[in-house]
Amino acid sequence: MTNQKIGSTPLEGTCGDLTMARKRNRFRPGVLGTSRILFAAISLALLTACGDFTGGDDPNPDPLAGGGSAPSGVSEAEQIQFFSQTLWPVLNGNTCGSCHSVAGGRPFALADPDAALAYRTLVNNSKINFGSPSASRVYVQVASNSHNCWTNDCQADAAMILQQINAWIALIETAGGSSTGGQAVGQQGTLLSDQVAATNGVEDVGGERFDTNRIAFWRFDEKTGTVARDTSGVAPAMDITLGMDTVFMDSYGVDFSAGTASASTAASRKLYDHIADPTFGTAQYSIEMWVVPANTNQMADMFRYSNDIRVRQRLYQYDLRNRSTAPGIPAGNGGSAQLLTYDQDRDLQAGMQHMVMTYDRFNGMRIYVNGVSTGDVDAFTGGQLWNWATNSRLTLGNGGDTGWFGQIRMLAIYKAALKQEEVLQNFRAGVGLRLTLSFDVSQFAGTGSRIEMSLSQLDDQSYLLCQPTIITSNVGIRVRGVRVRVNGTESPVGQAFSRLNTVVTSPRQQISSQCTMVENLPGPETFQLAFEGLGQWLDPVTPTSWPPIVYDYTGAEVLPTNGIRDFARVNETMSVVTNVPTDVATVEATFTNVMQQLPGAADLRTFVSSQQVGIAKLALDYCSELVDDAVERDLFFDQGPVFEWNAAPAAAFLNNVTEDKRLRITGPLVDKMMGVGLAVQPDPNVVEARLLGLVDGLVADCGSCDGLATRNIVKGTCAAMLASGTVQMH
Repeated sequence: MTNQKIGSTPLEGTCGDLTMARKRNRFRPGVLGTSRILFAAISLALLTACGDFTGGDDPNPDPLAGGGSAPSGVSEAEQIQFFSQTLWPVLNGNTCGSCHSVAGGRPFALADPDAALAYRTLVNNSKINFGSPSASRVYVQVASNSHNCWTNDCQADAAMILQQINAWIALIETAGGSSTGGQAVGQQGTLLSDQVAATNGVEDVGGERFDTNRIAFWRFDEKTGTVARDTSGVAPAMDITLGMDTVFMDSYGVDFSAGTASASTAASRKLYDHIADPTFGTAQYSIEMWVVPANTNQMADMFRYSNDIRVRQRLYQYDLRNRSTAPGIPAGNGGSAQLLTYDQDRDLQAGMQHMVMTYDRFNGMRIYVNGVSTGDVDAFTGGQLWNWATNSRLTLGNGGDTGWFGQIRMLAIYKAALKQEEVLQNFRAGVGLRLTLSFDVSQFAGTGSRIEMSLSQLDDQSYLLCQPTIITSNVGIRVRGVRVRVNGTESPVGQAFSRLNTVVTSPRQQISSQCTMVENLPGPETFQLAFEGLGQWLDPVTPTSWPPIVYDYTGAEVLPTNGIRDFARVNETMSVVTNVPTDVATVEATFTNVMQQLPGAADLRTFVSSQQVGIAKLALDYCSELVDDAVERDLFFDQGPVFEWNAAPAAAFLNNVTEDKRLRITGPLVDKMMGVGLAVQPDPNVVEARLLGLVDGLVADCGSCDGLATRNIVKGTCAAMLASGTVQMH
């Protein structure tokens, strides 16, 4: 089975756009001559690199792609109406509509005859910048790139687009209330709410959690001491004792700095009794955690119930283990099935995440991150848990060379597999200490008006303020440019609410979906809100003027132009160029074994010989699968003269004045693995000459070999090319 999910985004392969291989069932005969072939693969492993790998995020994002949300306070229907009166006739009535419409077939139907569809395309894809109309992509494309001009004067066409964008904004402003008009306060810096102390906040316990079948629960809200109390109410209480380098957090949670925390063996027996006991156990369970990994460079256990359950971080993957009686579990796993989240999805991030692992006898393990299933499938499904040990012990933050670094903000264990809706309910309930602060703004927004915000302590250095909500009877007023002051000081950076510009349309309205982070200062703290506009009052803020940054590159280290593919890209690239799926049993097993040995980053300066050995091992498996599959082999190699796969090496690789049969193998390897006609690549003739020399050497060592040796020579030559810098560097 595979951890690949339907709908996963394929990596771009070597030397051009390539498509991820599809799953197929395969059988792999034994391979002879492995040592000789592997040596041959390593011997040719540092050919010159080709092409450019551009997978991942755009390294040069377009700064004019959009932004500046439309001033709210008018309905979408009204905004579509204003759009259809201004910009839409220009786009739809000229050349834009011939391409950028459903009928036109081009991306972004921003000029579709359906004005509502065109509106949503523009706004949802950030092609309009209401805050800076001249930065709108739909304008820039015509003004700067002469894209689809409908007259001979592109600048005039662009000016018409900009004029209509401004007209559209004017209609929105008129309907929703001006964002600039109003009466200035008497003294600058006095359009303020009242001050609220953190100690005056009301604790927000969050939404209702689903807790049926919960047998252990830790909020980690002790703040001091060394014992985290199990508050599930299910006896015996499985209290957890914190070890060295492990401390409680003021905002609830445990901070692990390479330390551990564990429950006693006697108390941990509760898990066996409720889950694995042959008579009374449910044979299913769920582990729910709010976690904050410190980084994505570690491999260690967050949660471990001896060898029966393990929740492990493996760089940016969740690595789960469960011991059961399910058939087919490899003997080397100690009876534990393994489930890895798909590496390309990077489900594990160095930020706060809600992670739930469930297990039952029919589905095996499942993983949910932030309320959503990752889609990874347990290859072994489920089995009974009768082989669990009765003396297992719960430990947190264990494993790896240095332990696990990060925070566990909450932990719950259930004797049932949670359903999707139950997982989502608990995710929405939130975690940690959260306070609701209420800021009085009645002086400027009307009697009884206030703004509420949720305050949580992100870490020892910072607070997070979220969900600003205005409560007022004065519907129709505008709120603009909100900044947070801590102990009377307003930071010039951060301030995520400073771009807020909205009209209040209901008595209770959340005015931003963003959060802003502020400094956690020593001692008692008070919070206050400052506004640029509130109701009829204005208090403009002069933007901070930052001095230009002058960079001195004297003596700076010159970074390598080329890089090396990391472990995930190595695997995906080999799969794409050979058309062998990543989930073939032999390939998947080898990749799992050598993954930690493969490069973890693109920096060539960190590349070592052991990584090349791992790459060569994986390449040999891919090439073995390719050559042993007659259908795929013929598609890859036999597009011209057919190669004699069952002939002895001397005949199969015959080179005389009439024909060079070696080229039937080396030609496709060069063309399909290195690519042809690319701007950056080694000389194909030089590369092929190296491959031909390798073939000659292997044939010379094989005086009385048969067709099996011929296929092994092809595998070795293929692996040498696939594991080389020609493919793996970029």
